Amino acid sequence: MKKKFILKIAIAAFSIYVVAMFVQIQIDVTERKKEKEMMLDKLNQQQIVNQNLSRLLKSGNDEEYIEQYARQWLGYAMPDERIFINRSGKN
Repeated sequence: MKKKFILKIAIAAFSIYVVAMFVQIQIDVTERKKEKEMMLDKLNQQQIVNQNLSRLLKSGNDEEYIEQYARQWLGYAMPDERIFINRSGKN
């Protein structure tokens, strides 16, 4: 009788352990999927940047590249040019 009780407790403990491990694995899989999506987004953004740079290099137009760099990264603008910034969050 005592052996059956110990066996039932052991089986119950093992079952709880298996369920807990399964839940932990599912949580890890979900986190990895989110991480993968973020990395794919970064990859796509970098590929777009690379394509733009390749296009500029092939065109041989250094002035266009310098102008784009100055606008995008340095915040410069042409004289008498007005720049409007949309702060509402809508495009």
